[in-house]
Amino acid sequence: MGLGAIDWGDASLPVLSEAECGEWYEARGRRVVEHRGRLWVESRRCFFQPVHHLAKLSAHEATRPARSCLGFRARLAEDAWQWANGSLPAHTFPDPQSYDLGRLRQTPRRQVRQGLRAVDVVALKIPDLVLDQGYAVAAEAHARDNGIDLPGRATFRKNILSFFSPRRGLILAAVRGRHLLGFSLTSAVDAAAYHDMVYVTGQGLANKVPVCLFHAFATLVSRRPQVQELMHGVHVRDDKGLCEFKRRIGLAVTPLPARAWFAGGLDGLLRRARPQKYYQVTGRG
Repeated sequence: MGLGAIDWGDASLPVLSEAECGEWYEARGRRVVEHRGRLWVESRRCFFQPVHHLAKLSAHEATRPARSCLGFRARLAEDAWQWANGSLPAHTFPDPQSYDLGRLRQTPRRQVRQGLRAVDVVALKIPDLVLDQGYAVAAEAHARDNGIDLPGRATFRKNILSFFSPRRGLILAAVRGRHLLGFSLTSAVDAAAYHDMVYVTGQGLANKVPVCLFHAFATLVSRRPQVQELMHGVHVRDDKGLCEFKRRIGLAVTPLPARAWFAGGLDGLLRRARPQKYYQVTGRG
């Protein structure tokens, strides 16, 4: 159908191993370390977490992964919950294997139908469309809400290219003609699927692009029997509009038992200076 894309319904979501996920981070220039058989990524300077949020670690594995680490957070496996001192406050979708349009409430279900009549949702086979138009879409989304991450142009380009050759994730895009109205960066690792960054223009919002992109992703996840969990970001409790949108499409804020650690007095410093970030990292506060 042109644009280097196929209809989203004909797409397949790649499912990576933890090792492949680690290689993907390294391709994007991130530091990855192995500790007690598990892979960790330095997500912020001197702060580490497992290479994907929903990885389940044992108490033996969920320990300081590198000498340079000044803080970490890791979700715990069920048999290690007694070691939890916090949580990962995730937006999760219950039982993603049973997803279909009928699981949405009446209003978002109607919005999906309206949106899919107004725009084409596609899965990209090559990165050209997002490389050409995506940064402008991301910049518009960031200007509307500065909580939406906007990397530099070079980092943005590297991140997009990393999805292709080899194919590691899936970029879903909403287009009208040849005009990009929004896109989402999605992936799956082991038994977990992630609807990560979503960038939408004002015109895309008017045409219900966010709920259409989620519907397409959730449908593709439901076709992957090994994927048992779906996460759509960490809970941003002070963004009431975003939280309400996610609640309406069936996502629940789930405090997943986790182990969080900070060196010295960094725990109290972060709690006082960045209470929202502290909550997202520890589930506390």
